Amino acid sequence: MCQLQTVLKVGGKNGKNANQITTHSEENVIKKYINTYRRKGYNDNDIRRKLGKQCIIVVRINNDKNNDNIITNSAPCSNCIKFLKKNNIKKIIYSLNDGTLQFSKVKHLDDTHISRGQRAILRKKLNK
Repeated sequence: MCQLQTVLKVGGKNGKNANQITTHSEENVIKKYINTYRRKGYNDNDIRRKLGKQCIIVVRINNDKNNDNIITNSAPCSNCIKFLKKNNIKKIIYSLNDGTLQFSKVKHLDDTHISRGQRAILRKKLNK
C-alpha cells in the first residue's frame, strides 16, 4: 500500500520559483515522516522498518500554460535515489512526461539522472 505522497508544483520558465533550488519532494516527505514518528516516541530502527513498508508517490504538476501536459516527469534524481535507499524506501511511483504513472522498485532505478537544480549548481562551480 502506498502511503507517502507528495505533489511537486513546478513553475514554468516565467514561474516565480523557476530559478530556486529547493529540497526535493522525496527528501522532504521522508524527513517529515521521520520527524512525525520521532515525536510519537518511535526509535530510528522502528522508523526505518516502517519506511521499508511504505511506497512513495511523487507527481509533478506543470503550471506552465504553454505546455499541454499537466503532469510531467518526476523521476527521482541520483541524490534522491541514494536518499531513498538510505532510508529503506523500497517502492516508488512517479509521473512521466506523458501523464502516466510509473511504479518501480528503488533498487531497479537508474541513478544517473541529474536534476535541473543539480546541473545549475555544477555550472556555477565550473564557471568560478
